[in-house]
Amino acid sequence: MIHEDFLQFFEIESPTGESLASSKLNSLSKCGIDCNYLYGQGYDGASNMSGQFKGVQNIVISKYPKAVYVHYAAHSLNMAVSTANIPPNTLSTFLKNKADILKQFQNNKGDCKRSKPAELPNVEVCLFKWFTQCRDKNIPISGPILKEKAEYFVTQFGYSNFKASQGWLGNWKNRHNIIFRKICGESASVNDSLCNEWLGKLSNIIKEYSPDDVFNVDETALFFKCLPDRTYILKGETCSGGKQSKERITILLGSNMSGSEKIKPLIIGKSTKPR
Repeated sequence: MIHEDFLQFFEIESPTGESLASSKLNSLSKCGIDCNYLYGQGYDGASNMSGQFKGVQNIVISKYPKAVYVHYAAHSLNMAVSTANIPPNTLSTFLKNKADILKQFQNNKGDCKRSKPAELPNVEVCLFKWFTQCRDKNIPISGPILKEKAEYFVTQFGYSNFKASQGWLGNWKNRHNIIFRKICGESASVNDSLCNEWLGKLSNIIKEYSPDDVFNVDETALFFKCLPDRTYILKGETCSGGKQSKERITILLGSNMSGSEKIKPLIIGKSTKPR
């Protein structure tokens, strides 16, 4: 059994290793301690204490070989804890859960945000497996798709009173290190100077007309079989998509300036008998 006692404070003449070692050994002798029974010594990382050539530990060992030096790691830990202002009970929790904390740090690649435990672990396992299978095929996955699939697995397992909410989805993403990314870039925007120039001309053209009589129409393409251009992926995964379907229809949309009248959309589809 180890028993620890405080002996005394002693005055030093110089902070050198030789002076400190001499003062220490003399003080021990004055306290009636035989240094031949000195079986260990421990200090922090200061060179005058732990130096392997001129430090206290080397000088003591040269006189009393049984006094094995052990680096006083607890002193460094105590200084770090004091500087960080960490309460003792928090430190105790850190040390107790050291293995789990290190594992989470490695899995999350440095992201140490606390994640809420899974409410239905088997549902989450199935959903994550399905998600990775889809991403392996470059299929984009959005939030509504994930929530719908989670509801499907919940039904298959026979659970009740479960709602795949946005909060649940956020916790699921945090637990599995999943982020939302855009698959492809956007085209360049229109030149601002051209827009401002045209706005000036347009105001002169329509100033004599009522807003109810000024209409704006434009055509646009609808690729109705295209998959979303954003998807959830695992952190570090390359965000690439598969080949998109090019089936499309052309839609003409229009409305008056006041918004009181909207033109019924016109659609140009594929001919039943193309040339």
